[in-house]
Amino acid sequence: MEVNIIGRRTIAELIASGQNTNSYNNTAIDSISLWVDAFNAGLKDLVEDIGLTAQIAINYVNGTTTYDLPDDYFEVMQIVDSGQYPIWKRQHEIEPFPCFNSYFVKDIGTNYQIVFDDRNATETLTLSYMRYPALLTVAAYLTQKPEIPTIGEDALIDYAISRALRNNNQLGQSVTINQEYERGRKKIRDAKYRAIAGW
Repeated sequence: MEVNIIGRRTIAELIASGQNTNSYNNTAIDSISLWVDAFNAGLKDLVEDIGLTAQIAINYVNGTTTYDLPDDYFEVMQIVDSGQYPIWKRQHEIEPFPCFNSYFVKDIGTNYQIVFDDRNATETLTLSYMRYPALLTVAAYLTQKPEIPTIGEDALIDYAISRALRNNNQLGQSVTINQEYERGRKKIRDAKYRAIAGW
């Protein structure tokens, strides 16, 4: 279940907060683009913790079994056919025995594709999937807000600083800040579970 509590601060505000931390001085993050790259990497690392979801319709055409998945695809949550019956994931693209009503996801390098068994009918399939947060851009850093709960904004800053410290051979400080990041990650997970449970 998606937690629809997206942060309040823009990229520029997150950068300003990061620059005001004691550990920033040894990071060598000296440009907006380095901050944005680190924030994007942090968002990818937190994708399962944040739990953003999306849904698309796949217009299955009889005889065409392979379809491209969206660019923001991370993981299939559920696929149902036009009768709302689930379609099951199979272990291999080609199974040694017939697999009816199943799918397989394959990585083709530039993106992912989903491969269905031959369904012998044209129908609309509904795919629910976990998605990556939207990529942050330097051009929009004054207005764009990361797709992360407010409670996780500091974790994103900690990720960027820890990564930069590690790249700048400040390993001791990097480990300390990474521990803060992991505590922030736990707060995101806890907030997601509380939202799901209705606490």
